[in-house]
Amino acid sequence: MKNLILALSLSLTCGAATAQTASGSVRVVDQNSVAKCTFLSSITESRYSGMLFAGSGLRKAQEKVLASAARVGATHVVWGSLNSGGAIQTATGSAYRCPN
Repeated sequence: MKNLILALSLSLTCGAATAQTASGSVRVVDQNSVAKCTFLSSITESRYSGMLFAGSGLRKAQEKVLASAARVGATHVVWGSLNSGGAIQTATGSAYRCPN
């Protein structure tokens, strides 16, 4: 089984994130940025962290989406729904492969 190394870099000023993996990086972008890209998959990941730690649970769910996107060969992700309410946090993103 191949191990996947993931480092998440968040920029609070612009809302962008990049996941660095052994095979490259996955960038978080808006829908307009993927107009000339190939859609690969819609990915939903959940994290149970309770209501007190909802913020960190949502970040973990987002990290899982980015890692899954990297595994399918995506270069970019567009966030769909992000749900931090309740004890289970869920992130959904659309994975795309974009030309260089």
